[in-house]
Formats: sequence, C-alpha cells, structure tokens
Amino acid sequence: MTKLYLLIGLLTLLLSCSIRTQHTHHTIEELDEFIDGVFVDSELPGLSFLVIKDDSIIYDKSMGYSDIDTQKKYTKRTIQNIASVSKTIIAVAVMKAVDMGLLDLDADINSYLPFKVVNPSHPNIPITTRHLTSHSSSIMDTEYYIKSYYFMNSDAISADDLAGDYQDYYEIIKQNDLIDESLLLQKYLTAGAQWNSEETYSDQAPGTEPDYSNIGATLAAYIVERVSGLSYEDFTTTHIFEPLGMTRTGWDQSMMEHPDFATRYFSKDKKVPHYYLITKADGGLYTCTSDYSKFMKEMIKGFKKQGSLLTAASYQTMFTNQFSEDIDGEGGVFWELHTDKGAFTHDGSDPGVTTMVSYNDQKGRALIAFTNVEASKASMKYLIQIWEAIALYDWSKF
Repeated sequence: MTKLYLLIGLLTLLLSCSIRTQHTHHTIEELDEFIDGVFVDSELPGLSFLVIKDDSIIYDKSMGYSDIDTQKKYTKRTIQNIASVSKTIIAVAVMKAVDMGLLDLDADINSYLPFKVVNPSHPNIPITTRHLTSHSSSIMDTEYYIKSYYFMNSDAISADDLAGDYQDYYEIIKQNDLIDESLLLQKYLTAGAQWNSEETYSDQAPGTEPDYSNIGATLAAYIVERVSGLSYEDFTTTHIFEPLGMTRTGWDQSMMEHPDFATRYFSKDKKVPHYYLITKADGGLYTCTSDYSKFMKEMIKGFKKQGSLLTAASYQTMFTNQFSEDIDGEGGVFWELHTDKGAFTHDGSDPGVTTMVSYNDQKGRALIAFTNVEASKASMKYLIQIWEAIALYDWSKF
C-alpha cells in the first residue's frame, strides 16, 4: 500500500529545496509556460499549487479538472482528503493539549488509554506520546492497517475497480465495517486481539528507532480525545480550524457531498470508488489549498515564535528534532525536519490523492501542492517536475 511507506525520494526532494535541474526560469511567464507544458502531457487530472511568502500567497496556479467527465475545474477551493499531510493537524492538537495542561509528552500512554498498549519485546519500556509523534513508538503498520479503509457500496465494486495493492487486499476491503477508530485501535494494538499480530510491534525498543507509523499517529489523536473529553473532530475544529478561519475544512463523510469535492483517480482513466478512512486523523482531513494555506501561514509564524495557536515553547518543541544524537533521524512533532535549512515538510498519498507541503526558511517561502490522483511513477514524474520548477524559482523579488 502506498500509504504504508513514505513516497520514495519525495521527502529528500521536499527537504533539500536545492535541486540541480534544468528547469530554472527567469520570469513568471517562463515558469507558467513550462508548467503548462508539463501539465498538458501529464497523468494529473487536477492540480493546485500555492507559494506563500511571509503572510501572503504570492503565486497561485490551478490546472486541470476536479472531475474529468464534467470538466469541472480544479481550483484552490477544490476539496479533497489530503492523506498523511493530515498528521500536521495532529501535531498542533497534541501540543495544544500540552499547553492546556492535559497531556505530558513523556508520560506512559497507558495512563491515558482504556486499553493496554505494550511492546511485548520490551514490556518494561513505556511508549510515550513523544514516541508516537516522532514515529519511534515501535508500533508498526501491518497488513491489518487496510482495515481502516471503508469503501462505500463495497458489494457493488470488484477487484477490477481498484488498482495496485488495493486489488490485492480486495477480499479484506469488501468485508471492512465502518467502526469507530477507538475500536480499530483496540483490536489492532491489544495483545491477543483480533488484528494484533507478531508484526504489530517491532523488535526495537520504543524511542530508539524511527519507523513511520500511521497507527501510531492515529493513537496520538485518540489520546487527545481521551484527555480533552472532546472528539478529535470537535477539538481540532475548536482549537485550530475556527481560529484560523478554515471554513472549507473538516473530517466528516458529508464533505464528500460538497459540490467542490474532487473526484479521485487511480489514473486519468480510472476513478477511485468512494471510500472513507476510519483512522481519519492520520490521513482523512478534507480541505483545499486555499484553506490549508491559512494553517501553513500559522506554522510559519509558529516556527518564528510568532504563532497564535500555541505557546512559543510548544512551537519550539514541534520544530525541534525529537531524537538524540545517537539515533539516525531528524523529526519534529509529526513534521519532517531539515534543520540546516530551517525546513519542515510533509507529504501524503492515498487512493486518488497526492499532497506535498514544505517550508524553507533560507528561501523564505512555503509550497503547497494538492492533486486528485494517487502517487505512482507516472503521476509523480510530472508532479516533481512542476515542484522542482516552482521550488527553484527566485521568489525573493516578491
């Protein structure tokens, strides 16, 4: 499954923001002409790209269609789920709970949970929320993670309606029930439970080795629910979306009925059947580039210790490497870091969507790109060409 690993080479691209390439342009007109040429030949149905400098959007380019059949345009207001970029919301939610005195990043998570979460190879080493936020909890994404994908009308779809790894998991997918994420977590993480296996936890001790975990991220969001007494949806709406004026953002399935919701594609000629992510916190946020830009502007302010959602101390924690020097990793609280450039980034892919966000303090700009096709060799070839061209453009004149 695409989501079970980070897109190969993509984070390196996002973090470096210093690609050696022939796609350098001297004027906006040249840049636009190049991007238009790449997009016309691409496998991308629709695409929205924003460049942010300081507190302003200085470049806004949308192309293609949110629905190919009706030729409805894809714009910066087009809504789609944003896959793993959703985890950046967990980052703020967790640190907000810390600011409110509800959560200790270094406490045993079992002090917050109604079920037991223990790595059987290291039963005396507690898993902490800090471990969850830095993907070092030792909780692994196994084949049972596919239980989080609920395809509507699954009886009416066949394996041929899916693509890639999702075809291989069709027999499991068609049996998936729409259950609460808390039940999924309990069945997955609890010793002897239905979806618990020898692969659920790694052999490494918690806190010693980074290993990307969607289930671990969902567990962090669930802990926010437990300590706050609010649903994760209500907590994030109250403390993040409403203060930032993110009116086109939400978690509910009803977002898929919004007139601006994008049709999702495996490829230009193959639609993705409607699905909902049970572990919504790790990848199921519905939003658009225009709305997410409001969140990204706040992240930039927070990075500069000028944010309004969290204390300066919490923002500093979020953008500080959570690993000791003897661990090969550089991750903040759900943000991938590249501290020598003052950069933070995240990307994501799920059936029918690919998302990329990045900030580079040295270059003084942030980039956001959403498209309504899943990451594949075909689609990424073109998306990366466009990303490179925009990343390399000299935005200092703006």
